[in-house]
Amino acid sequence: MEHTCPAKQNARPHSLRRIITLALAILSALTLLLMGLCLWFVRQQNRDRLTGTANAYLQLLAGTLENQLGTTEAYITNEIMNGEELHRLGFAATRTQAYLDGYRVRSGFSGVLAAGGGLTAMYLYSEPNDLLMSEYSAVRIGRPNEGDVQRTALDAFVRSAAQQGTLADGGWAACRVDGRAYWVRAAHYYGVWLAAAVDLDAQANQSGGDGLLAFSTRAGELLAGSRPDAGAAGQYIALQRPLGELVIEYYAPLPAGGGLMLVLLLGVALLALAAFALVTRYLHRNVIRPAEGLVDAMQRIAGGDLTARVNGDGGSRELQQVKGAFNAMLEQIETLKIEQYEKTLEAERYELAALKMQIRPHFFLNTLKLLYAMAETGDTRQIQELILLLAKHLRAVLDYSKKTTTLREEAELCQNYIELSSVGQQGERACCYAEIERGLAELPLPPLALLSLVENSVKYAQQADRPLTVHIAARALPLETGRLVHIRLRDNGPGFAPEQLQALNREGESPAGHFGLHNIRRQCALMYGPDFAMTFTNAPDGGAVVEMYIPQPDAQGKETNA
Repeated sequence: MEHTCPAKQNARPHSLRRIITLALAILSALTLLLMGLCLWFVRQQNRDRLTGTANAYLQLLAGTLENQLGTTEAYITNEIMNGEELHRLGFAATRTQAYLDGYRVRSGFSGVLAAGGGLTAMYLYSEPNDLLMSEYSAVRIGRPNEGDVQRTALDAFVRSAAQQGTLADGGWAACRVDGRAYWVRAAHYYGVWLAAAVDLDAQANQSGGDGLLAFSTRAGELLAGSRPDAGAAGQYIALQRPLGELVIEYYAPLPAGGGLMLVLLLGVALLALAAFALVTRYLHRNVIRPAEGLVDAMQRIAGGDLTARVNGDGGSRELQQVKGAFNAMLEQIETLKIEQYEKTLEAERYELAALKMQIRPHFFLNTLKLLYAMAETGDTRQIQELILLLAKHLRAVLDYSKKTTTLREEAELCQNYIELSSVGQQGERACCYAEIERGLAELPLPPLALLSLVENSVKYAQQADRPLTVHIAARALPLETGRLVHIRLRDNGPGFAPEQLQALNREGESPAGHFGLHNIRRQCALMYGPDFAMTFTNAPDGGAVVEMYIPQPDAQGKETNA
C-alpha cells in the first residue's frame, strides 16, 4: 500500500508574481549591498590612486634630487682625488696663478648644476690664497633682490666656516644660513675646499597641487617646508622617502566625501536591474563568445600548437585589437627565436675572442723557434731557464677553471712573462717592478688582467735604445665608507697615440690592435660593478700609463705601505 504526504499533496507552486517579487527583492538587496561595497571599493581605489600619484611625485622628486646629489658627490670626489689645479690651490701661489687655477676648477661647476635636481650653488675656497669662487643655478626663487641677499649670506657662510674649520666634510649635512635651510656637502684638500649647497626651502616651495612638502632629518627634526596641523593630520596621506640622513616628506590631501557618488551608483543599479536581460544578451554576443575564442586559441598554444590563431569578426573594438595583437605576437615568435639564436652566436664569438686574447699563437711559435735556436748552439742553461719560465706561464694562461686570481699572483705572472720575453736577447734585459701596499696582495682580480696590459707593453713599448721597464703599483685610497684601490701600470715606451687615447677612454670602444684592453675593462666592470673605472694616459716624461680604480666598500681601516 502506497503512502503519500498530505502536506506535499496540498502544496501549490508559488505564483509568478511572488517569484518575480522575491527575485527582485533579493536582487535589490544584493544590489544595495553590492553598491555599498562598490562605494567602499571606489573610495578605497581613489585613496590608493591618490597614494600612487603622490608616491610617484615623491619618487620623481626624490629620484631627481638623489641623482643630483650623486652627480655632485662624484664630481667633488673626482676633483679632490685627481684635480691638479685644485691641488695647487691648496698652497699659496701668485694671485694670477691662483685665479687661473680657480677659474679652471669653477668651469666644471656649470655642468654639475645643469644636471638639474635642485642643486643651488657650488663653491671653491682656497684658504692659502683667500680665493672664493662660486657658481649658482639659473633658477631663481622669489623677488629679484631676494636671491642676491641669499647669495651674499651663503658666500659669507662658506668663507667663514672654511676659515674656522667648522665646515663639515664627512658627508651631506644640514645647516641654516640667514633663516634658510640648506643641505651642504663639503670636502677639502689641504687648504682648499669644494662645497655644494641645496636650498631646501626653495625645494619645499616648489611642491605641486595642494600637497605639503617638507624636509627633515632621520631623527624627525623639521628642516624646511611645512607639515599639516595635528587636528588635520587625518585628512592627509603621509609619505616619506629617505635620502641618506635627509628625509623627504609629502602630505597629499584626501578627497571630500562621496555622497553624490552614492546617489549616482544607486541610480546606475536601478538601471542595471531594468536592462539586465538586454545587457546579458549583448555581453554574450560581443564579449563572452569572442573571449571564449581567445581562450580556446590560448589553450591550443599551451598544448604546443603554435599555428593557432584567433578568428572571427565579432566582439568590441578593444577585443579586435587584442586579437590582432595576439596574432601578431604569434607571428613574431619565429623572429624572436632567430634573434635569440643570433645573440647566442654573438656571445660565443665574444668568448672565443677572449680566449684568443689569452692564448697568442705567435708568441708560443716564437718561443719554440727560440728553443730550437738555443738547442743548435748548445746553450743548455738558457734552454732550461726558458722551459721553466714557459711552463709557469702556460700553467697560468691555460687554467680556464679559475674565475679569479690575486694581485700578488698576477704581479708574479707579469714578472715571469717579462723574464720569458727577455730570454735570448742581447744586452740588458727587460724588467718588471711591483710595489703592492700591505693588505692588497690578496685582492681578487679577473685572470690575466694585468698580464694582458704587460703583453701590450712588450708588444708596443720595446725600443732599440733602452731596455723595457714596466712598473706596477697598488695602493689603497681611504673613502668615507670603505676604500678605493688604485692600481697603476706604466712602461717606458713611446705611449699611446692621441687617437688611441680618445678611443680607449670612451666606454664601449676598442681601437684596432687593442681589443685586449677593452676586454679587460668589460671583465672588471662585471666583477666590481658600475663604480669601477679604468683610464689610459701618457706619462709626462714618456710611456703608457693604465690606471684602475676598484671600489672596496667592506674594507676596514687604513692600509700601510709594505
